[in-house]
Amino acid sequence: MGISVDELDAGGSSAWYTQIVGPQVSIYAQIPDPQIVVKVLEFLSTNTQSDEPEVRSLKIGLFGNVGVELIRDTELQGGSFARWQLRESTIRFTVPQSEVTSLKQAIHKWLRTFERKSLGL
Repeated sequence: MGISVDELDAGGSSAWYTQIVGPQVSIYAQIPDPQIVVKVLEFLSTNTQSDEPEVRSLKIGLFGNVGVELIRDTELQGGSFARWQLRESTIRFTVPQSEVTSLKQAIHKWLRTFERKSLGL
């Protein structure tokens, strides 16, 4: 499991991108800023069975014009899945709990590296 967050400068405007690579699911998306990675960690660390949409899903960013979000699947015990949605079509990838745990560990590792870089260490 690995995660990267990069800022790309294209023609004077910059944009942030993340790539999350796992054994079963990989996600690549343009993100608003690196803080979304912290929100992903918080989302994955919260174990709630709420029906409230803001608790059950987290919009990560875009893949082209397609929205990318994580959704907590209340039908699965501790399960989450990633969804890409384009108009009325939806692609759903289930992320098993073991991969969610690995993702949380990878995010913690990335955060330590990001904080050191931000502080110039």
